[in-house]
Amino acid sequence: MWYVYMPLYVVSGVIQPILTDSLKYQGGVTGWPPTLLTLLAASVGMALVGGLGKGSNPSHANTLAKATFLDITAGALCQSGLLMVGSGVFTVVYSSTTAWTAIISFMGGHQLTTQQWLGVFTISFGLFVHAADLHLSPDNVRLFVGLPILLVGTFLHAGAFVYNEHAIRERGIDPFTLCSA
Repeated sequence: MWYVYMPLYVVSGVIQPILTDSLKYQGGVTGWPPTLLTLLAASVGMALVGGLGKGSNPSHANTLAKATFLDITAGALCQSGLLMVGSGVFTVVYSSTTAWTAIISFMGGHQLTTQQWLGVFTISFGLFVHAADLHLSPDNVRLFVGLPILLVGTFLHAGAFVYNEHAIRERGIDPFTLCSA
């Protein structure tokens, strides 16, 4: 059944930013709080992946609840940030997830190889070069409010990756079950 669920999951991930930009450019995001309706596509995609899982173990309920809370919080903050700062700034900041994941993982005791650190530094340098080209204006209040929201969301998103890896390796939770929690 993976051949049915996996393409649906990929499509749901592609649809979300497209729906967000469409909603924003048609004037659907004018006030606060911003709509989080576009998160629905990604959430449905994750729920579909649950059909591939082995079923949940009641002893894993607390871990799954923490993973879900972390994922929903990160998603809501990132989505809010996207709606406020726009897709250009969002892409740069959100791409730092890889670097944050490596740093959080390292702080948690996971050793990274030289190639992994080289990859983190290469990505970080590329993000720095791209960010240096962004012209931030003090007049853009939405940018200055949205950027910290997006940074926290990106950091939490990276933390969710590290937490989920821990849940799979240390707690023995099935990845598909974790994905759909």
